[in-house]
Amino acid sequence: MGTCTKTKLMLHGIRVGGVQIVMGIYTVTLSTSYASGGDTLDLSDDFSLVYEVSPEPVTASHLLRGIRGTNGDPATCKVQAFTAVGTEATAGTNLSGVTVICKVIGV
Repeated sequence: MGTCTKTKLMLHGIRVGGVQIVMGIYTVTLSTSYASGGDTLDLSDDFSLVYEVSPEPVTASHLLRGIRGTNGDPATCKVQAFTAVGTEATAGTNLSGVTVICKVIGV
């Protein structure tokens, strides 16, 4: 329940001050049973630490917010959906028709 599906569009790294910073671009589809607090977006296959998750809607039915995983944990990132400002989508709602492009920055 509450897990996004993703397709990697691009993964690009750049070395900054001795650290390899990675930017990933993904097409993300929300789940058929939205989880309160946001659908999980597991990025652990590409990142060891996530600094930022920025969703941009492709389908404009919801407002969206990316949530960085606890302490940057790439397996616990989330995409949160809102039906109006300050009103989160109801848990259990089928949001599989909501597709976003997510920009992710991490290492």
